[in-house]
Amino acid sequence: MPRYAIYYCPAPTSPLWQFGCAVLGYDSSCAMTVPYPETEMISAEQFARWAERPCRYGFHATLKAPFHLRPGVSEAELTEHVQALSTKLSRVALGNLEVIAIGAFVALTAASSNAALSRLASECVDHLEPIRAPLSQADRERRLAARLSTRQVELLDLYGYPFVHEEFRFHMTLTGPLDSTERRTALEAMKTLYALIDQHTTIDAITLARQDHPTAKFVIAGRYTLATE
Repeated sequence: MPRYAIYYCPAPTSPLWQFGCAVLGYDSSCAMTVPYPETEMISAEQFARWAERPCRYGFHATLKAPFHLRPGVSEAELTEHVQALSTKLSRVALGNLEVIAIGAFVALTAASSNAALSRLASECVDHLEPIRAPLSQADRERRLAARLSTRQVELLDLYGYPFVHEEFRFHMTLTGPLDSTERRTALEAMKTLYALIDQHTTIDAITLARQDHPTAKFVIAGRYTLATE
């Protein structure tokens, strides 16, 4: 059974999208590998090592984490739900993003908290709950291995993912987990590369992504423009 997710993905023609796809070496809009950035600082082998885990998901910010559909719910019905959701949501201005280390990995994140962004993410979570299949015991145990807080365990059992609602944090992953030395190297490299395209960012659409089987990479199944206000 495929899995689906709701992401924020920049427009495929935007410099931000091209930056994210390049550092991950994968473009989920066309399901193709792409060249890593040409830089004397970092080799292609280093980029490939850093991107080994996140490239499976493509460049994105998670709004509703990957989930299976309830039995009897079709992809066409899911698409209708996502289209309906997009008509309810307003665009959210994020301003300029910043490259930081979050735990062991490097990511782009919003420079300041944003109540409108939190509301948008919560609406994505809640709107699709009725058609989400319950989390399997194996997936629950895998999540619990991350040493979640009591509240995060509650959210995991309610929504199949622990980082929703008040635990949500907008981020666009650029590397997998790295040791401290390599993380510092990756952080400086990503800051330098992002500075070349640093731009005001607005969530202007939500993206439906699909993973056909557990070892497949996610691909974009549809991008749905949000209201202007």
